[in-house]
Amino acid sequence: MSYTVLARKYRPQTFEEVYAQDHITRILINAIEMNRVAQAYLFAGPRGVGKTSMARILAKSLNCEVGTSAHPCNVCSNCIQITNGTSQDVVEIDGASNTSVDDVRDLQKDLIYMSATSDYKIYIIDEVHMLSKSAFNALLKTLEEPPEKVIFIFATTEPHKVLPTIISRCQRFDFKSIPVYDIVRRLKDIAEKEEIKTDEESLYIIAQKAEGGMRDALSLFDQVISYCNDDITYDKVQDIFGILPYDLFIEIMRNIVTSSYKDLLINFHGVVEAGKDLQEFLNGLMEFIRKLLLIKIGVKLTDVPESMQDMFAKVASAFAENTLLYYITMLMKLKEDIKSGSNSVMLTEITLLKMSKAEDMIGVAELVEKIDKAPGNDYQPQSKPMIPDYFPEKSNEMPSPVVREIVEQTINESNQPQPQKVLSVEVLRKNWEDVIEVAKKKSFTVGSYLSDIKLTSISATVLEATADNKLVKQKIDEFGSELLTIINNKYNSDLKTLKIALIEKKETTQEFNMSTLKEKSPHLAEFIKKTNSVVKQA
Repeated sequence: MSYTVLARKYRPQTFEEVYAQDHITRILINAIEMNRVAQAYLFAGPRGVGKTSMARILAKSLNCEVGTSAHPCNVCSNCIQITNGTSQDVVEIDGASNTSVDDVRDLQKDLIYMSATSDYKIYIIDEVHMLSKSAFNALLKTLEEPPEKVIFIFATTEPHKVLPTIISRCQRFDFKSIPVYDIVRRLKDIAEKEEIKTDEESLYIIAQKAEGGMRDALSLFDQVISYCNDDITYDKVQDIFGILPYDLFIEIMRNIVTSSYKDLLINFHGVVEAGKDLQEFLNGLMEFIRKLLLIKIGVKLTDVPESMQDMFAKVASAFAENTLLYYITMLMKLKEDIKSGSNSVMLTEITLLKMSKAEDMIGVAELVEKIDKAPGNDYQPQSKPMIPDYFPEKSNEMPSPVVREIVEQTINESNQPQPQKVLSVEVLRKNWEDVIEVAKKKSFTVGSYLSDIKLTSISATVLEATADNKLVKQKIDEFGSELLTIINNKYNSDLKTLKIALIEKKETTQEFNMSTLKEKSPHLAEFIKKTNSVVKQA
């Protein structure tokens, strides 16, 4: 017996089996149960999301021998014939190969014949947007006043190519791309039924490659099963699709944040020497940075398995939002430059090195501010446009080498640690984020833990803090000497000892009283006082 591919074997046979299109199935079920079925439908949406399957299920619901029902039996003669595409009363037409007006006229001639064994005669026209304009016009009158018990169901991936006069005569339903987690859920069910061993990470790769189409996902799953022999692993799936692993992108981002130029280029050259596609590498890196950016702005990742969520969060903690946006912008520009450039590898090398120096670059606004504040610069901005006619005869403009020297001097002065006689805990708390950013460049994992401790006091040589987690305390204790060095260099202090006390978390309740309220909101406190007075008098 010939093998049945998964896309056909597990094609939805009931409304309940159609994934991620609940907004459509609910309406159709209610229409069937309330006997309010329309004469024409237009199913629009991406490929492989269930348009034709939904049309067949609707046809079975109307022509099931058990009776019209939103839950067809799928075992009667009519249901089986519709499922197999052999029913005389449910005609499926390929719009791409039947585009002329003569094809539509042949269809209209067929309308005069009653259904053979069913209640309705149903015409399913796939890729209806391929019909010619004259063919569409020939359909108009038929759609407006079709024969009794005749229903048209049109399916298309490009609804904008369908004549508005056709759309206005149909009930239109827009199918949406199927989310990654819904595809993964379906693949898990099929893997259990087929007794195939797999892991969640592999299924997420397949779901992402399917780009929102369930049919594509099942076809890819078939391909993976053939390669892996019923034992699907993450590494094998990566090999099949030529996908670069997350570990590579983590290492690339580590090289970038630590300005490890040599290691950065070595890792990139490894990709090139392995014969990997450069565009695949850039797309993968952009997608990885996109995920980091989403985490930074508080959006939960739905296209990543739960086991990898923590990893992405830790990597994201090493970067600022603006920096990640800048990286994506640079990579987008690189992709455009590669289209017109001849040496794509060199262009990529330069861009990666620029990304690793992004934190050292000075923004235009900051540079202008430094020039304005430079010693001896008495220039005041003009209120009029800066064109040559508005400059005085004797220009006060400094030669460009002098300006460059002043800017460099100003930048160097701003980078020098400012002397401070006494470092207070208040000052350190206020600037703690700056300390964390420096620490992350040495160890971004430990650096991220610094956000979880609370500074309590500073003496001449001792910094004291508290932590409510044993792991946090252990990691920062190990990092203690480097942390003190960072603080001493930044604030010209002389800290030698770091003491972290472990404090168990306890639920606290905020005590409310009038004195606290007066400090925070005197107007509200006065209002409550007057209200209490009125209540007492009453």
